[in-house]
Amino acid sequence: SPMAISAHPNGTTFATVADDGFLRVWNDENTSLDLAMPSRACAYSPDGRMLAVGFGKPVKDTAKTINGKWVIIDVGGSSYCIIAERRDSRKFIREMKWYSNGDRLAVGSDKIYVYQLASETNPALKVDISLVSTIDMNSPSIHFDFSKDGKYLRVNSEANELMWFEADPAIRISEASLMKDTEWESDTCVFDWNVQGTHHPEGPNVRSLDCYTEDCSSVVTGGDDGVLRMYSYPCTSTRSNYLSYVGHDGAVTSVMILKGGSHVISAGDDHAIMIWRHEIDDNY
Repeated sequence: SPMAISAHPNGTTFATVADDGFLRVWNDENTSLDLAMPSRACAYSPDGRMLAVGFGKPVKDTAKTINGKWVIIDVGGSSYCIIAERRDSRKFIREMKWYSNGDRLAVGSDKIYVYQLASETNPALKVDISLVSTIDMNSPSIHFDFSKDGKYLRVNSEANELMWFEADPAIRISEASLMKDTEWESDTCVFDWNVQGTHHPEGPNVRSLDCYTEDCSSVVTGGDDGVLRMYSYPCTSTRSNYLSYVGHDGAVTSVMILKGGSHVISAGDDHAIMIWRHEIDDNY
């Protein structure tokens, strides 16, 4: 089943990876590439020329599964090729996120590894990558976002924690008040002040979340009950109104709002990928 989604910056293309070992790029051509290893994380570079893919799964069931390995694929041309690879962890990759200038990539596993790409990176050639910091955590990271200035990472852990770190050097910021006014490049953390209203006391576990903060701001969530829920952003009260969208027959593993906010992509344990038209309703 599809486990992760990443949207191309052109707003019309997206990629999925799954336990079957295939990378699939969805557009007019619908390309697929057999990477021969299960994957649960992928991320397009900000310019769309590269795609990072992280490998592994919670239970290593075949010799082909190499937990902790990740690659960068040149997707700028008609033929895809691997131009970089690393393995600094022995646990499966859960999350990947680029910084907007394209020179840094954060990779989440048992720890968060922050890498620097050479400034003269050319996707037609091999890419030079260096590890600049390692963020140690008591529980594996599941979601994180870069701050707009690239100095900080906002992190959710498997233990439902919300934490903040300096990206380089890797220093935890223990006083939450210091981060109150920080602006973030993305809003994908399921546990955060601005989306705390999406967690209902008796509601389903929220697995994935994305926010669209231009024009009419929205937040969409996907959870264990297979339902997508759309809220106004920010959503700070559990009494907030929302719209429900039913389609998946199983948990929603990933949701993403495409650039421009016109569509939402969701993937689930039912092996389905769904495209939803995002129409603003002033009543929710």
